[in-house]
Amino acid sequence: MIAELPNELAAVRSRRQVIKRQRRYRSRLDQFRAELVALRNAGATIGDLVAWLRTHRCRVAGSTVWRYLRKLPEMRRDDAKLSKP
Repeated sequence: MIAELPNELAAVRSRRQVIKRQRRYRSRLDQFRAELVALRNAGATIGDLVAWLRTHRCRVAGSTVWRYLRKLPEMRRDDAKLSKP
């Protein structure tokens, strides 16, 4: 019984890895990614971005835009611009 424990532990860990993989959901902001990054780099505030998105029929909260931009790799290099106002 004790000799089988390492094998059982390996089996449990492999099953947990399969379960642990997270699915990537599409954000409604994905289609505006390039524009949001360009506007933010040009100095737009989160409120400006929310207003711009509403003109394009995308109604989201400012916290949603902020969290989305924070996760983008092209915005990680400039943490100063992502600080919440």
